[in-house]
Amino acid sequence: MRTIRESKNFEAENWKYLAVGYYKGKAILKDEMESIFYMECKEAEAPIGTMVSEGVSVLPVEVLDKDERAEIMRIYQEE
Repeated sequence: MRTIRESKNFEAENWKYLAVGYYKGKAILKDEMESIFYMECKEAEAPIGTMVSEGVSVLPVEVLDKDERAEIMRIYQEE
């Protein structure tokens, strides 16, 4: 997994997702369109504010079971 925790001074990078939270063993990620995704990992691997590249196992929350998806959407979806 490739993550970064320091500014790259606006260098061009292929970062697609931003870690915005953590929920039951999953880093909660958003893309530039504010769509919500997740990846299973330990919290220390992708703390809030970490940029995550496209090449990792990121999945849309729609693939989760209904209850878990609803709770993540309730917490992380902006109205």
